[in-house]
Amino acid sequence: MAEASTYGLEPQKLAELIAACAGAKRWGKPDSTPKQLFDELFCGEVVLDTTDPESIPAVLKRPCDEMLAVAGHSILDLILAPSADIAILKCLKDYGKAFVRRAPGEAENTVATMLYYAAIAAALVRHERKITSLSYESMVQSFAELGEKPWLPQELKALLRAAGNACRRKISAT
Repeated sequence: MAEASTYGLEPQKLAELIAACAGAKRWGKPDSTPKQLFDELFCGEVVLDTTDPESIPAVLKRPCDEMLAVAGHSILDLILAPSADIAILKCLKDYGKAFVRRAPGEAENTVATMLYYAAIAAALVRHERKITSLSYESMVQSFAELGEKPWLPQELKALLRAAGNACRRKISAT
C-alpha cells in the first residue's frame, strides 16, 4: 500500500518534482550570503510555467498538470509540512548531498548542507525514520551546529532541535 503523499501527489511524482525543481536552481551572485542563498533555494516557489526553460515541465520534458497541487509552495514548505512525504525528503537529502560535492563556495556548501540535514531531520521527526547512514551521535552534533545559524527561520531551528532530541533518545535507548 502506498503511503499518503504531500499535497495529494504520488510519492514518486513528488520526488521527481522536487528533484527537477532543486536541480533547476541557479544560485545568486558570487558574493551571495548564506541567507540570500537559503532564501533563494528554500523559499522560492516551485516553478510550473512551461515557457520557463528551467520549470518543472520543461526539465521533465512532459506536461505536469498533476503537479499543480504544489504550485505556490516552496522546498521549505515541503520540509516543514507535518505530512512531509518520505520520498520527497529522501530526494531533497540526495540533492543536498550532491550539491555539497559541487558547491563552488563556502556559502553554497553551507546552504546545501542545510538542505541535506533539514531533510534528514524532517524524516526523523515526521516519520521516525533514518534516511542516512550517519550515526545518531554525528547527527546530534550537526543538528546543533546548523541550528545555530542566525539566518535560519525559527521553524527550521525547531525542527533541527527536535531531530537532535530524537537522535539523543535513540542513543540512550541503545
